[in-house]
Amino acid sequence: MSRSSLRGYNKTRGIDENEIKEKAKDMFNADIKDEDAKGAMEAEDIIKHYEGKSEDELVSELKNLASSGRKDGSFDNDMLTSFYKNVAPMMDNEQKKKLDDLVDMLKN
Repeated sequence: MSRSSLRGYNKTRGIDENEIKEKAKDMFNADIKDEDAKGAMEAEDIIKHYEGKSEDELVSELKNLASSGRKDGSFDNDMLTSFYKNVAPMMDNEQKKKLDDLVDMLKN
């Protein structure tokens, strides 16, 4: 089984924690820790939450999350700058432009 097959594995009914562990064990001949399987489940839930939303909806939610994070101290401009420095080099020019616009919007 190829690596990409785990990503697309059974999207219609979802996968549970034990299935993630077993598929990973089969594919990589390695045991997966409980917290790693839970992290994969959380990632799947996040993807489902944002799936099908428009760019405007996503930007609006991002603004709300940034605002909440600023209030509770879990988000600030230094974190945003660090994220930008880590992610931007992996993007093409069009993606960088969008990221620049988002960063500017979130910093103001």
